[in-house]
Amino acid sequence: MGKIRGIETPRINDASREPECPVYREVHKEGIIRPGEEESISETRQIILEKYKIPEKNTVQLPYGKEGRRIRAFTILQNIKNPEKSYYAEGHTSHANLLAIMLEQFSDEIGENERTELADDFFDNWATKKGFVDPYQNGFQSFPESRKSLLDTMKQHLDINGLNKEELHQLAEQKMPNWFLSGDSSKE
Repeated sequence: MGKIRGIETPRINDASREPECPVYREVHKEGIIRPGEEESISETRQIILEKYKIPEKNTVQLPYGKEGRRIRAFTILQNIKNPEKSYYAEGHTSHANLLAIMLEQFSDEIGENERTELADDFFDNWATKKGFVDPYQNGFQSFPESRKSLLDTMKQHLDINGLNKEELHQLAEQKMPNWFLSGDSSKE
């Protein structure tokens, strides 16, 4: 897999914020979901969990459903003072639903039990990251707007990703990342 594991977190910041943006429409589009995706994305999930040091016991993967978002979403919740205290949820639903599921599933550890009742200082103590995972694991080839935006972002930040133009070209031709962040509330 070469540099993919070492690559800086791929990011498309407009993917979840600008409804008129083609990437936004693509990643939020709903449709029929293909069975078996949960197993096929396990390697990508493991890369994300390793990158953010999230223990397997602190994860929730929503089961396959017949309909939902075409691109699988994920949300990470990380304690600002203690980054080892982090949680991950993934599924064919909204990031808000994924956050609510984590708050319910891990309420004792997080200290919150319902999204509608978040403490006023919740986001002073917790950071969220949200993103998308390619359900087909082919570098977003089935999602041309996401792939183009991801490539454009990687071109703009070759130095951050430790790539030269030739390596980027090889990456585009062979193995693009199968995930990207679309939002990050942390102060990184």
